[in-house]
Amino acid sequence: MIADKFVDLYARNSGLRDKLVAERDVVLTYALHALHEAGALAHLAFKGGTCLRKTVFGSTGRFSEDLDFTLDSDEPEDDVLMHLLDVLNREHHGVGFSFEEPYKTEADTSFGGEVLYRHAWNSAGRFRIQVSLRERPTLPVSPRKMKPQPCFAHLEFEPFDVRSLEVVEMTAEKAERVEAAEILAGIESRFGSLRGLSDVERQLVRDARSGRNEPLAERLRAEIRALSAAALDLVGRGRVEGYVAGHAVTTIACVVQREKGAAEARKALIHLLSRVRVAPVTDSSVRMALTLTMPLGDFEDAMCAASAQEAGCTVIVTRNPRHFQKVEPPAILPEVFLVSHSEPRG
Repeated sequence: MIADKFVDLYARNSGLRDKLVAERDVVLTYALHALHEAGALAHLAFKGGTCLRKTVFGSTGRFSEDLDFTLDSDEPEDDVLMHLLDVLNREHHGVGFSFEEPYKTEADTSFGGEVLYRHAWNSAGRFRIQVSLRERPTLPVSPRKMKPQPCFAHLEFEPFDVRSLEVVEMTAEKAERVEAAEILAGIESRFGSLRGLSDVERQLVRDARSGRNEPLAERLRAEIRALSAAALDLVGRGRVEGYVAGHAVTTIACVVQREKGAAEARKALIHLLSRVRVAPVTDSSVRMALTLTMPLGDFEDAMCAASAQEAGCTVIVTRNPRHFQKVEPPAILPEVFLVSHSEPRG
């Protein structure tokens, strides 16, 4: 297990008040490596908040305290559970694991348990592990590289790939579980766009031919504005570093000026640029966009994706994830972004 001083530095650099939150995040990496080395991950698809932090968002993601998987195997469920029990009841690189009170729900919807752990400078840690049996992955499961973390340099093993749900399926499924967040009520993992129809949208469709849909349309636009503003505010508060594509700045200025005049357009740009940085349009990004136009079918979308890649962004936050399905970084909805970057615990 890596030294106390390195985890302490990791916690302080992450803005955490409780060092044990960072310590648990490190231990989860050890647990994943134990499962990886023993071949247990071959039967599972990693998902949830820990997966998002470790394979998608990296250091900007929310700290989580458990390991969530979906079963992805033809092996009997009980055999997979026994494999987990075997791996997580032994020591791995100085971390001793003890799988306590394993369970399997009566309706066969999941199995898992509490895992206790101990090492040289913490003898009373714990995390939860759960494997969902409700349904198998909808999209193909593939290995994802772990995002670099400062603590990786001090691990006893090299970073490794983890079989994971596709980002669109993973983030949508996570968002569905946040019952308290009313803004996420319409998100459904069955839709490629990450989002199902809300009650407002269903009513809008029903009324589309009757001429009575404008009030509902305005409510829908208000919902979209509120979600987008909340995502932008999260960036403005320094939780995440955000970028806007350089070519989009001129588009925003043109639209606002046409609707509200030059003075308001200038105010809008000042407000925007106080929260985000500009991903510049360069010779290389334009050339990259030209190569992306074919899979995306739209040069403006390709320019956004190219700018995001060149700026080193980990995700594209957009109302139209379907426009960016065939390129990296992955595209997600503002509401999914908000869930994935909620305040860290501890």
